[in-house]
Amino acid sequence: MTPFDGWMLWHHVAGMMGGSFLLAWIFSGWLSVDPWRPVPNVPDRVYAATRVLPPIDFVHLRCVAIDVRRVKVTKYSG
Repeated sequence: MTPFDGWMLWHHVAGMMGGSFLLAWIFSGWLSVDPWRPVPNVPDRVYAATRVLPPIDFVHLRCVAIDVRRVKVTKYSG
């Protein structure tokens, strides 16, 4: 398996295992960014944030945040 012996054997084995883990991690990260675009001409991924926002209870919001002058409502998923 390895030409080394003693502590060099363990260093070599640990390095090979760590390198394999690192390459697998890099490869899985690369796959997560959709490198081949299997379905062309489709808009970017649609997340749950595209749903209609629920109504906001401004009376309750005024009680919680007394000194607030402006509220910015955005869609955010994450």
